[in-house]
Amino acid sequence: MVTTALTLPGYKIVRNCGVVRGITVRSRSIVGNFFGGLQSIFGGNISIYTNLCERARSETYQLMCEHAQQMGANAIISMRYDATELMAGLTEVLCYGTAVIVEADIVVATTTLQPEGISLVAASAVRNQSTPLYDKLLLACGGDAGKVARLIDFEKNRAPSIDEQEAIKRALSLL
Repeated sequence: MVTTALTLPGYKIVRNCGVVRGITVRSRSIVGNFFGGLQSIFGGNISIYTNLCERARSETYQLMCEHAQQMGANAIISMRYDATELMAGLTEVLCYGTAVIVEADIVVATTTLQPEGISLVAASAVRNQSTPLYDKLLLACGGDAGKVARLIDFEKNRAPSIDEQEAIKRALSLL
């Protein structure tokens, strides 16, 4: 999983592995520059350069992901691209981010289409716990794990001394 955000919704960061990066230095060939020059006469998107940029970004992204795997990470947060012209016609492209190890905090339920209609596949976990009561609450909330978490948190804030299961029972009684 790779994101430009500082967090991954539904996951908690359990370990920061450090900065990861992918880097490449690219130049366009004489033939490529000739055709790029011809395209620039007519204006618009200069596809030969667009393709070069896309390949460079793709390559650096892949290198960054490989670096993260070598460090044992299963996600990258705060991913960014940077490019610097080293000299005329020679460009460095850098893709970097923070490699982290994440664990599911709340697994979001998904829906699947089955012959008899839409059924809920409750991939249930509240703070990595799945219980029949939680599954029932998840179904009552239409599979919206975010709503389930908010209801449970609401009940736990109302009565801080109750445990998770009691909070789920009280949340069910609200529906």
